[in-house]
Amino acid sequence: MAIQKSFNYINKYSKTIIIAAALTMLAAFPANSASIEEFQTEEYYGSGGLDIINAAEAYSKGYTGKGVTIGINDSPVNFEHESFSDKTGSKYIGSQELNGIDWKENDHGTHVGGIAAGAKNGKDMHGVAFNAEIVNTSFLAAEDDDFSKYDSFSQVKIINNSWNTAYCIDGVYTSDEIDEDLTPDKALDNLITYLTSLNYNLRRKPLFDTASKDKLLIFSSGNNGFPDKDLMFHLPLLFKYDGCNNIITVTAALNSYGENKHLVRNPDGSITGDFINAPFSNLAKYYEDSTISAPGWNIYSSNATNKNDYILMSGTSISAPFVILVEQHLYNRLFHI
Repeated sequence: MAIQKSFNYINKYSKTIIIAAALTMLAAFPANSASIEEFQTEEYYGSGGLDIINAAEAYSKGYTGKGVTIGINDSPVNFEHESFSDKTGSKYIGSQELNGIDWKENDHGTHVGGIAAGAKNGKDMHGVAFNAEIVNTSFLAAEDDDFSKYDSFSQVKIINNSWNTAYCIDGVYTSDEIDEDLTPDKALDNLITYLTSLNYNLRRKPLFDTASKDKLLIFSSGNNGFPDKDLMFHLPLLFKYDGCNNIITVTAALNSYGENKHLVRNPDGSITGDFINAPFSNLAKYYEDSTISAPGWNIYSSNATNKNDYILMSGTSISAPFVILVEQHLYNRLFHI
């Protein structure tokens, strides 16, 4: 795949991309089906993102996350929160010490976990895959960076990573220095040297080793407002590891919140709005084929500091868990062609 390719601005494909998110997010074993309207409760609309990805239709077909276990590599998830009270199979297996943890300083993972799998329990909101379980590690701990703690959890096929390093390829090269395929020896050698200086060379092997073990890694694209993504997502284009295509990234769309109707799902199922891309979101330049967009603005989810409270957050970190559940046979078809 050429790393330099014509950049199709993501607005042009916004409907297709968001519909793709809805179709691919809900890997599950179908439970008893129900009508779409039964799922469109106040709790369903609580997070601010489920309707845009058409989650109720998937739920009506039995795709609720039942039988699925999600990997959340983030800050620790506070499983004492009411969003996870029914998650009897969920656990924290990370290396970061939880004894005496300041949840205010470590609130990110709980919010992300609530979006991914918060329980449907009649409270303020529920997650995308409300019947799923969570296995949680901490990207803040160096010993968790290689994902090896997931090796003993064969049921974890998908690992959400709502983090990145904020280095982009357009920040390394000027347009004059980037040839079409970024393959001239000088350009490639310079890029590898730069990646190595950022410890990417150390990161890429465990990243690909995990992907080659039949696991899908989902990353947030970053919040720098760049047209391209973190350098880490270009690694599959430069190095040939088995499974290196099992890495997808998620950009942020501006869902509606309050009086701001950026994206609205109409009664006929179509999506309309005045603006698609969140201005803070990194976009899909060089890596369009493995990118999905999902709601990421003012999303309401679990508050780590209070087990009965919920807070708003924005960012591509918040978008990633909206598309975390991708049916295994489907992502094999999409990313191994």
